[in-house]
Amino acid sequence: AFSGRERGAAPERTRSGRVCVRACGCVRGLLVREAAMDSRCMRRVATGASVGGGLGAAIGALYGTYEAFRYQVPGLYKIRYVGQTTVSSAAIFGLFLGAGSFLQCGRSAGGY
Repeated sequence: AFSGRERGAAPERTRSGRVCVRACGCVRGLLVREAAMDSRCMRRVATGASVGGGLGAAIGALYGTYEAFRYQVPGLYKIRYVGQTTVSSAAIFGLFLGAGSFLQCGRSAGGY
């Protein structure tokens, strides 16, 4: 295996057919640069999903409160209604912002 320690050693191909060069090094058939790109991509997706969730929760809470008073939801059902709209809005916003981050990350990394 090409460990990157030998100077002048020729690069070899991994199992997937990719060329392993000294600049990136090989770790059990995976390129280190690709592994770093994947972790950056997953971090970007997680950040997008959490920002979307927070934004969706804020919008859902405002919209749920408005709807609860507009339709005159009785008593403590207002709290339940606001909670339902907050959670559902946060889930939808988080899903779509995370998916958008994943698509954008795949585009910048050469496509998935």
